[in-house]
Amino acid sequence: MLGLDQEEALHRLQLFIERSCTRHGNCGRIYESWIASVLRGVSQGGYKPLTLSALASRDPELADIVRQVVHSGSKT
Repeated sequence: MLGLDQEEALHRLQLFIERSCTRHGNCGRIYESWIASVLRGVSQGGYKPLTLSALASRDPELADIVRQVVHSGSKT
């Protein structure tokens, strides 16, 4: 989790989801409790995030959205 505690990681994920919703109009509800549960699992299991190229091979559409969000976030 980039060396973040779970509370900070949760906060950053919520911001990412809110910005994705606003910028891309995909506003399906993602519950804080679900995110916190996933963060606990990742923290305990030592999972690493996918690289952008690995994500692109699995889900090209999602990889494009991530690229757009990252690119637009670097301008703010």
